[in-house]
Amino acid sequence: MTTRDDPALEARALHLFRDLLDMQADARAQALATLDPALQARVRTLLDCMAEDDLHADAAAAIAGQRLGAYALIERIGQGGMGE
Repeated sequence: MTTRDDPALEARALHLFRDLLDMQADARAQALATLDPALQARVRTLLDCMAEDDLHADAAAAIAGQRLGAYALIERIGQGGMGE
């Protein structure tokens, strides 16, 4: 079972992801090191998607089909100055 199959674990991953976005790289690494492996892997996946300035087609294709909480990522529906 992946974290995306467990709504509670996915919710935790999304919450941690939001918190970690505001941290400096060293503090982020320390916080990630304290997580259990499944949760750490999911949070790292979310962080990796945000590592680029914008999501390119390859990155968008890589996350298609994943779930974020109750939402399923199907395809990019738009792109502009404020995001994708």
